[in-house]
Amino acid sequence: GPRIVRADANYRRLLTSDLAFAVAAAGTPFLVPLLIRRIGMTDAVVGPLMVTTSVATVVMTVFYGWLGKRSGNRAVVVLATRLVAFSPAMAVGAAVLPQITVRGVDVCFILVALSLVFARVAGYAMAVGRNNYLLDIAPPDQRPTYTSFWQAFAFVTTFVPIVAGAVVAALGYTTVFALCSAFGIASLMLSLRLVEPRQEWDRTGHEPSVGVPVDELRRNDTA
Repeated sequence: GPRIVRADANYRRLLTSDLAFAVAAAGTPFLVPLLIRRIGMTDAVVGPLMVTTSVATVVMTVFYGWLGKRSGNRAVVVLATRLVAFSPAMAVGAAVLPQITVRGVDVCFILVALSLVFARVAGYAMAVGRNNYLLDIAPPDQRPTYTSFWQAFAFVTTFVPIVAGAVVAALGYTTVFALCSAFGIASLMLSLRLVEPRQEWDRTGHEPSVGVPVDELRRNDTA
């Protein structure tokens, strides 16, 4: 796994983009508590908000399949990172703006609701796009290694929400969402540098060679 990371720049970008994505999404569990503290949102509002989020993710899942088929799985990954970059930025606005109502609806509620929908939709998009993109870039004989090492690497991200909770307790919501926004931008910039394997396939008519052949890894081991 580490040898592939060193040898395959595209795989390395995907791993680092995914790690930055996990940090960018770490503020999502604190969106509803933010609403409760800022505008005193009740359980009667939380329920419909969560249902709306779930419906949006189901609808968008169909779109991911269409987008992946039309433009490639890289496009799905890029879409996910775009959404996760916008989500905490809107949460920052909700945390710092004074309470303003538009036609009787609190602007803070609108921003946090959009932030929550964007974050959940982005999470599903990343799960779909990343897994399929891994299969796109991995040579057939290295696919188990590519996917298994990513799973091991992703274990690190399970501790991100714990750290985010500690930062919220120490520095407040605004700081956490601002940090998440910065990592969301970093994730987006890394995803934009990913190679689209299907373009090479269309150009050459052969399977794209963006991964690291096993023979090269063996030569590196010998060296």
